[in-house]
Formats: sequence, C-alpha cells, structure tokens
Amino acid sequence: MMRLGRRARRVLWALALVCLAIVFAVAGRGDGKPPTQAERVEALSRQFACPECSGQSVAASNAPAARNIRGAVADMVAQGVPDEQIRGRITDRFGEEVSLVPASDGVVSLVWIVPVVVAVVAVVSLGLVLVRWRRTIGEGGAASEADRALVERFLAERQEATEYETLR
Repeated sequence: MMRLGRRARRVLWALALVCLAIVFAVAGRGDGKPPTQAERVEALSRQFACPECSGQSVAASNAPAARNIRGAVADMVAQGVPDEQIRGRITDRFGEEVSLVPASDGVVSLVWIVPVVVAVVAVVSLGLVLVRWRRTIGEGGAASEADRALVERFLAERQEATEYETLR
C-alpha cells in the first residue's frame, strides 16, 4: 500500500471538504421558483403533529382535527399570511406540542445543538486517541520480556489443556 506524505494527506482532506461543501451548496439550492400555494400548505402541514393521532403529521392524518388544521392552513395561505404567522397561530391555538419543528431560540435550541456538539467532540477525541495509540505502537512496538513470558506461559497452558482434552 502506498503511503502518502503529510502534505498530500492534507491536500486530499481539503479536496474532500471542498467536494462536501459543493454537494451541500447544490443540494440546498431549490429550483429558484417560489412555492405554489399547494406546496406551502403541504410543507406547513408536515410541520404540525395531529392532536388526535399518535406520531402522525397533519399532512399524513385523516383525523377530523388534522383535516381542520389543513383547512385553516390552506385558508391562511390563500389570504397571503406568512408562514411564521401561520405557525404562530396554529401553536397558539393547539399548543407548542403540535409543532414538529423545533424552536431555534432559547433553551429548546440546546436540545438540538448539544447532541451534535457532543458527537463531533467524541469523533474528534476518538481520532486523536487513535492517532496517539498508533504513534505509541509505532515507537515502542517491541515486546518486553514480561510480555514474552506471559505469552509463553499462555501457550504452554493452552498446549497442556489441548493434550489433556485429547487424552480424555
């Protein structure tokens, strides 16, 4: 296997990050057209949980309450009410628990940010530990006399156990 130098690895990582940024930029771009009223109603309906159904969005449910919410959303969209005001009116009427989209401010945002930060820190820490471990093995890879004695004793005990089993 070919070993790359430190500089080559850095260049490859930079290229990977650039490619990832390009993918996110292209994926995040819409088609440039504003959404139709039906698309807005559908998108907003997916952001609310049905108050009668467990685990279903208003868009997926056929319960009377879900149909009423979809109708109210459609009426507000037809009147030109902005999405944020529609979200506010629905959550004011049915409570914050119907919102499937987390709030992006205050303590609630920490519920979504902290796990991501913890995961990133864990992955980086694991990477650092593995790099140090690899360096330690590379530097002191030779076994000590105590290690050799331990292996010899284990192999001898294993050989005795195998011979005992074949004699039985």
